[in-house]
Amino acid sequence: MASEVRRPYPRLGPVLSLRPNHARRPTCLEAARVRAYAVPLLQSSASTTTRKQMAAYKPEQGRMARMAVFWVGAALIFYGCKSLRETLAGVSETLAKPLFEDFRRLPVVGVELTPAFLIAAVVFVGALVLGRRLQEQPKNADLLIETESELRKVTWPSAQEVFNSSLVVVVFVVVLMAFLAGADWVLARFTNNVLGLGG
Repeated sequence: MASEVRRPYPRLGPVLSLRPNHARRPTCLEAARVRAYAVPLLQSSASTTTRKQMAAYKPEQGRMARMAVFWVGAALIFYGCKSLRETLAGVSETLAKPLFEDFRRLPVVGVELTPAFLIAAVVFVGALVLGRRLQEQPKNADLLIETESELRKVTWPSAQEVFNSSLVVVVFVVVLMAFLAGADWVLARFTNNVLGLGG
């Protein structure tokens, strides 16, 4: 006779007996107890996994660098989607026609509601979500965190130091420009005299 394996399941009350060679259907009470324990456990693990995926990695660190990267990326994506909408509208007349004759423009933005606009809007939202998820990956987030921490260590010059440095640069550029213009004039006169082109 096959040996009987007994495994205790937490919160299930009595120990369920599992016989490897003799498949037996669990009773209704046993099945209900398993469902009552296993289903919420699976749901809670799935929801915590989703929450962990959507949560920001080290959210309190590198906030300024993350915000700057996000908004610069959003501006670039917006420009690309604006170009995409114009290109789609130029390629096909169907994509350039408004979807509804009575409701041609969006009230606040004043943009025509066309298929090209809807495609560009979906691409814009999708790219923003993808960019945000890429930004929150640990490798990328650590880079931004380290960048911001290094920028905080920088000693920024005072206004007087900036003014003095700018004045030195401007004076040097003017002197160099005058020297190059004078050298060009002298060499041009010399060349014209040697070649006999001068009057």
